Parts: sequence; C-alpha cells; structure tokens
Amino acid sequence: TNAHRNGSDMINTIIQCLAHTKPLRDYFVSGAYKQHLNPKNPLAYKGQIASAFGAVMNDIWSGDFDIVAIDSFVRTVFELQAHTANKDSAYYLSFILDGLH
Repeated sequence: TNAHRNGSDMINTIIQCLAHTKPLRDYFVSGAYKQHLNPKNPLAYKGQIASAFGAVMNDIWSGDFDIVAIDSFVRTVFELQAHTANKDSAYYLSFILDGLH
C-alpha cells in the first residue's frame, strides 16, 4: 500500500542518518550492543529492533555490499509498532530509538 511504501521510505532515511552517527554506528558494528540486549524487556521490544538494526549496520559497513536491503528491519518495525494511519518520520525515529535502548 501507499502508506507502507511511505513508511519504508521514512525508515530508510532514518537508517541513513543513524548509520552516519559515529558513536551509534560503532556501538552496533562492533557488536557491543549484544551484551546489553535484554530479551525479557518488553519496553525495548525484547531486543528485536536492536538485533535487526545491528544486522543492517553490519551489512552497511562491512564493505561486502554495494546495495543493502533493509526489508528485514522494516518488517520488524512494522510488525512491532501499532498499525495506525498518519505516521511521520518523527514517529518512526522515536519508535526506533526506543527500541534501541
């Protein structure tokens, strides 16, 4: 749907910004985030967003790919967030950052 497409585009833009935030990028690319995952914490979506984000960061910064598909990350975000209309980039950014901490 058009709403899904717009959400994917917004999430892609957010990923690009976060991927170039050096402290955040380094934390995820190094794998240091894994020791802080709490699969029992529902407030951080049981680590699902952080794990999916870590995978995307590794794909982006590995140098192995010219193009990185973020479909799995987008699917994770869409599955975990409430399905209501009129979401904007600020909503998605807030949701993703909540899931990363």
